[in-house]
Amino acid sequence: MLAVASCSASTSMTGGQAAMPPASQPTVQGASATAGALQINDAWARAAAEGMTGAVYFTVRNTGSTPDRLLKAQSSVAKSVETHTTVMKDNVMSMQPVDGYDIPAGGELVLKPGGNHIMLVGMNKDVKADESVTLTLQFEKAGPVDITVKARQP
Repeated sequence: MLAVASCSASTSMTGGQAAMPPASQPTVQGASATAGALQINDAWARAAAEGMTGAVYFTVRNTGSTPDRLLKAQSSVAKSVETHTTVMKDNVMSMQPVDGYDIPAGGELVLKPGGNHIMLVGMNKDVKADESVTLTLQFEKAGPVDITVKARQP
């Protein structure tokens, strides 16, 4: 299971403001993709060892007038892929699976460390920094989108 220490703050399940990277992390442009009115930007994966849990983060901007929803994600690099959010209860941070994420019309969904994120559960191989991970994101209206992201050290 991914260590809770890798999460630093929480965000709502329907998105929110884009977070600035912590001062200790360099600002690095991530992968991008487009599906209809959806623009996926700054996508990256957390480096993880075989058998461990990884994570993927990105921002989806909906430039259209119709809301959409990220239903699920798939990747051959992990035994399963789950949508999660981070919650704080009684001063304890924990991750909980959620049933996808809403992307409001004209709004955005932000997946980031300490907030909403894609969990790669049971990595099938080591994924080191600068190695690529391919995901298929399944949106309710925009359909499937393939994106290849680079891994980074946390």
